[in-house]
Amino acid sequence: MRKILIAAILLLPAGLWAQTQAAAAPPAQPAAAAAAPQVEDRPVQAPSPTADRLQLAVSSIEYPVTPSDVYRLTYRQPSGDVISRDLQVGGDCMIDLGLFGQIDARGLPFIQLKNRVESLVAASYSRSYPSISIVGIGVFRVSIEGGFSRLAYVTAWGLTKVSDVLEAAGMKGASLRKIELLRRDNPKTRYDALMARSGARTELDPLVKPGDVVLLYPSGRCVHLGGEVRRVGDYELLPGEGLRELIELFGGGATPSAELSRVRIVRLSPAGLVAEYQALPSAYESVRDLDDCLSVNLTSMAEPPPVVWFEGAVLSARPDSRNEQAQVRVTGRSAEATPAANSDMAARISCPIIDGQLLSETLISVRDRLSTMADLSSATLVRSNGQSVTVDLLRLLSSKAAESDIPLHDNDRILIPTLVATVSVTGAAITPGTFPFQPGRPAPYYIGLAGGSDPLRNANGAYSITSSLGAPRNDAEPVQPGDRIYLPENTAGITVSGAVNNPGMFPYQPGYPASYYINRAGGIDPDRNENGAYWVTDLGGKRRDMTLPLSAGDRIYVPTNAFGFNMIRYGPLITSFLALMTAIYPIIASIGR
Repeated sequence: MRKILIAAILLLPAGLWAQTQAAAAPPAQPAAAAAAPQVEDRPVQAPSPTADRLQLAVSSIEYPVTPSDVYRLTYRQPSGDVISRDLQVGGDCMIDLGLFGQIDARGLPFIQLKNRVESLVAASYSRSYPSISIVGIGVFRVSIEGGFSRLAYVTAWGLTKVSDVLEAAGMKGASLRKIELLRRDNPKTRYDALMARSGARTELDPLVKPGDVVLLYPSGRCVHLGGEVRRVGDYELLPGEGLRELIELFGGGATPSAELSRVRIVRLSPAGLVAEYQALPSAYESVRDLDDCLSVNLTSMAEPPPVVWFEGAVLSARPDSRNEQAQVRVTGRSAEATPAANSDMAARISCPIIDGQLLSETLISVRDRLSTMADLSSATLVRSNGQSVTVDLLRLLSSKAAESDIPLHDNDRILIPTLVATVSVTGAAITPGTFPFQPGRPAPYYIGLAGGSDPLRNANGAYSITSSLGAPRNDAEPVQPGDRIYLPENTAGITVSGAVNNPGMFPYQPGYPASYYINRAGGIDPDRNENGAYWVTDLGGKRRDMTLPLSAGDRIYVPTNAFGFNMIRYGPLITSFLALMTAIYPIIASIGR
């Protein structure tokens, strides 16, 4: 017996140590608490992690006892043993305390349950130092019903409010002002989440409980409140609510910088959008009807910032809501775009700047509004005083290019031309014209489309290329859209004129005599030049020695035998005229007598 007693005494500390370690070990997290909250058959926002919920439950005096919560009760027995026991809340909110009995925790905040349990244990064991804490958060389902949407379920926990259920479910078009809640132990009650959010009546957005059913209805008229107010947003107004409730209650009131004498109200009339301006606070009494109102905006008293204008190949804004359309279509100092008819191009867009802001910084803020057909390398900056300078926006977008950056000032205009996807061929081509641009094609390709160069006017095939702005382009550079290719006339040819059948200019051929060029001109007309005489002059008009060879630019003239040629051409006409005069002379003489 002595040996057994000694062994028991030796093993007692080890047993106590093992019991203490088991009590300190955290319990397994309940499956309901670990499960990720979700909405069945409907995408929702991810809820807070379980650890965050646990911290909120511990720190909140409002946290209610929730089914599937896990609490840990720790106390000391009279023998000195420390007991730790995990308690799970049942679906009926009954908690089994073991030898201390059961507690009905329905409707109790956790802080009250904590006081009751600790008092009960302390009354049973003196110096037991009881403590109960939350170690697991319970979750439950709340159903959502409504005549305009199908049934859905949202996973909630003890601090989930009615408005949180709507936000998690993502019910678009649901009213925040008319929410009904069905409970097992209470009749149907109506709540107003928007009024609760404004801080006027927080009790209108209560915590949900297990088994609750949230009934939703379509939202009524909504008005967008913007500008210099403390809470910008879209607010649903009930019958009897007007401008005062919209601005003061839901919007939190005007900011100190609001221009109260010019409150813009945009209404939808049969003729379209109409803007009116009212002054506060007198408008609270005069403007009571907001049934057809789309937006209310409080402008700022601050001086409007400087703006610059981008014109030409820029894209217009595309509003996706009626409120945005109202903001664009009603005139004001806000940034606006003026779209061209039946086009995605706009005449101009405005961009607010700080005076002296660099062009590169401003360009970055509007680069998503530049057209794909914008000729960025050929833009022009026009100052308010009329001074203009060509700017390469493409270079500013692709590199810092500090040496070519330009400070901007109020009402500067940046003109961006539209890229012309054609190349024109003019001058001494067979069929000059405009042809579609083909990337990578050289100038001879477009000259070939124009029929090639005319050998009578451009014997050596020379050409020049200029950009759309008239700047000369190097022949080694690739042809760009809008370029012009010009084939010059061959002024160094031999000109043949006078009494030849086809006078004109002909390519110079070194060593060829004058008769060669006269034959190219169709030969001498024998009716106008019987003896075949001609002479040659240089570019200055001085006669050349006929024994010397011709030079480029010389002119060959074949004289006309004017008297003989004219007598042959006009002789019959003169003879007829004389015969007519002879016939009528006696008649004229008899009339004179």
